[in-house]
Amino acid sequence: MAVMILSATLMLTGCKTSEERAEDYYKSGLALLAAGDESRAMIEFRNVFNLDGFHFEARQTYANLLLKQGDVRQAYSQFLRLIEQYPDTLVVRQQLAEIAIDRGDWAEAERHGQAAIDLGPDDPRSQAIAIVLAYRKAMVDGDAVTANAVAENARTLLATQRAAGVTQGNASLIRVDLDNLINGDRTEEAIAAVNAALASDPLSLNLQMIKLQLLSQGTDMAAVGEQLKQMSTLFPDNVDVRQNLVRWYVSQNDNDGAIAYLRNLAGPIDSRETDGHLTVVEFLRATQGPDAARVELTALRDANMGTEAGRLYAGALAALDFKTGATESGIAQMREALDGAPESEKMRQLQVELAKMLDQTGNRDDADTLVTTILAADSSNVEALKLQAGWMISDDKTGDAIVALRRALDQNPQDSQTLTLMAQAHQRDGDMALAGERLAAAVQVSNAAPAESLFYADFLVSRDQVTAAISVLEDARRQAPDNIDVLTSLADLYIKNRDFALAQRTIDDLRQIDSPAAQTAAPLLQAAILQGQNRTADSLAILETQVTPDTVSSDSASVRAVVLILQTQIRAGKIAEARNYLDGLLAASPDDANLAMIDASLSSLEGDIAAAEKKYRALVARFPQSELPAQFLVGLMMADGQIEDAAQVIEAALPVVDNPSTLLLIKAGILEKADRIDEAIAVYEDLYARNSDNIIIANNLASMIASYRDDDESLTRAATISRRLRDTTEPAFADTYGWITFKRGNVDDALPYLELAANGLPDDALVQVHLGLAYAAKGQTKQARTVLTRAVELSAGRTLPQFQTARDTLAGLANAAPQNP
Repeated sequence: MAVMILSATLMLTGCKTSEERAEDYYKSGLALLAAGDESRAMIEFRNVFNLDGFHFEARQTYANLLLKQGDVRQAYSQFLRLIEQYPDTLVVRQQLAEIAIDRGDWAEAERHGQAAIDLGPDDPRSQAIAIVLAYRKAMVDGDAVTANAVAENARTLLATQRAAGVTQGNASLIRVDLDNLINGDRTEEAIAAVNAALASDPLSLNLQMIKLQLLSQGTDMAAVGEQLKQMSTLFPDNVDVRQNLVRWYVSQNDNDGAIAYLRNLAGPIDSRETDGHLTVVEFLRATQGPDAARVELTALRDANMGTEAGRLYAGALAALDFKTGATESGIAQMREALDGAPESEKMRQLQVELAKMLDQTGNRDDADTLVTTILAADSSNVEALKLQAGWMISDDKTGDAIVALRRALDQNPQDSQTLTLMAQAHQRDGDMALAGERLAAAVQVSNAAPAESLFYADFLVSRDQVTAAISVLEDARRQAPDNIDVLTSLADLYIKNRDFALAQRTIDDLRQIDSPAAQTAAPLLQAAILQGQNRTADSLAILETQVTPDTVSSDSASVRAVVLILQTQIRAGKIAEARNYLDGLLAASPDDANLAMIDASLSSLEGDIAAAEKKYRALVARFPQSELPAQFLVGLMMADGQIEDAAQVIEAALPVVDNPSTLLLIKAGILEKADRIDEAIAVYEDLYARNSDNIIIANNLASMIASYRDDDESLTRAATISRRLRDTTEPAFADTYGWITFKRGNVDDALPYLELAANGLPDDALVQVHLGLAYAAKGQTKQARTVLTRAVELSAGRTLPQFQTARDTLAGLANAAPQNP
């Protein structure tokens, strides 16, 4: 009998319609919502939609929940679905209009707002929307009289609604009231209006921010501070409010107040939450230096000994020591912090930091092993994936890198570093369009942060898109008006564009920044403007004020100013004046190394090769670990035809110079010209292993491999290295890419590159050979004869196989019938 009753119950349950089941889910959602369980309530509402997509109350409740949680985009989407199903619902039309107004989407505001007005012209909320739309139209039309009249109507209606206890629609009326007062420079009245609005809605972040902005326009900085402190109490988790309050303390020269505020946010020294204390550490490092940060970290470590927090502070201390030069000690401390640590997300953070340390000190193998361990435990660890992807890009494994970075983006789509790395992978792969898209996305998600904007601007400039680069930097300037790198880069671009008025505006902004870097950059840029306007004397006068003879050795700005002064005089043909000026500086600072380098270079320009060589040799002996003196000496000797002696200087310098990349590049060129091809390729391979990001090294290595090796493995490697050269307009790069493409059997794709290269390098025999052979393979006999004849003339006396191939091909074409191109 019990079985029969149970079966009957199950049958009755199974007979419920989808609408009834949807209603059950809706009621369950309301019950959960009443109990404060919003997350599970939303799941129940979504279950409703699976069964009944037209359930009005469920979708409206769900949309309001999304709006409450700050997900305006999804809420708007849900309200749109409702209005499609129930187009004459006044409250939904009003909601859509208000959201569109807040978002500045005036087309949608007009559409839904007018519908709301038509549906409920006497409804206070519809009347408020009508006022906003009328005010906006007046402002767009430039009709100040109508705008003021509409604003007065808004104030009257707002007062009426407040008196009646009506709150819906008030926000729209307050918007009009404040906008009108602010645009009319009626600041005191605007402050009074925003205070009245806050009296009934103190938790409105938007209103509190408006009040802050109004106070900031005045001179009462104490009032600004009080407002920020109140906002910090009201919105304790708002990062922007916290940062603004810290900035206010700093602007008042009250670093102690900022530290006290940050310490209060951080909580007790032995708190398990570490982020706040690490923020204090970073503030101390930025304002008082690494020693103060080290003292703080030591106290935090000691107070949390034996805990995960203690390990984290020990790791932070290790990272600080590493960054301040104690690399071996830093690595040892980081290993100690991790020794015996249980697996956790925070410990994996330290493992990633250790991997970066190992990589930076040349221990890629151990770093790679550590990253592999991290990803085995957490395959979606974003920082480890980024580190691994960076290595893959360096190793030309761009496909694998993109897969890893996509996995990282799945975890955090707003990570600008991941997007930048993905752009670098696409660049290495030769897909500049995708690279540009990723860099643009990095700028967007970072809210036009300086680093991302500068990187993207450099990319755009390299693509001859200077106007777009300026636009990117202007956006960054609005977000970070005091960023010196952004301002100087922007000024440089304006000067190159000969837009001197905008360049001057940027320089004026630099002058307002109280920092040595800004005060140094401004006059140098001012001199560049004057140079562009052919006001040479004025330019020199500014530059000379920047030079202090006794500080040139320690002041890079003085060195740059000296170089610019000399360049200006040399361009004007005033070599003697340049010499007299430099001799005056040398008399004041005879031991200055920077001046000595400039002195040697000027002797070379004066034609006194022997004196220049003597001076460079003295500098090489004085600074054996520096590449620059040896590099300049080698360049001087090669220009003078002393190739063997230059090669000896390179060989003597290589074992002792800290970073001999340029010397190795010159050595490879010497070996290639001497037809010592295998040795030259070996040098390029060494250079590429050191720095595969260098496009010149990549081009030269790929070119050498493709020019002198024919096996499939070598050509595949050359093609992999040269992918980044796709779409290039640089003749030397075009020759490399075109020749590799030709040798891999794609003559049609190769020809445009080889033609570009031959036109840009008309006296390069090998470049002409490449184009001539491509024409011959294509059957364009006339063009092949012309180009190969020129190639043979240029290669007289050279015995490389390519030139013999050119001669043989030309001979074979001698009796061939002419063909159309």
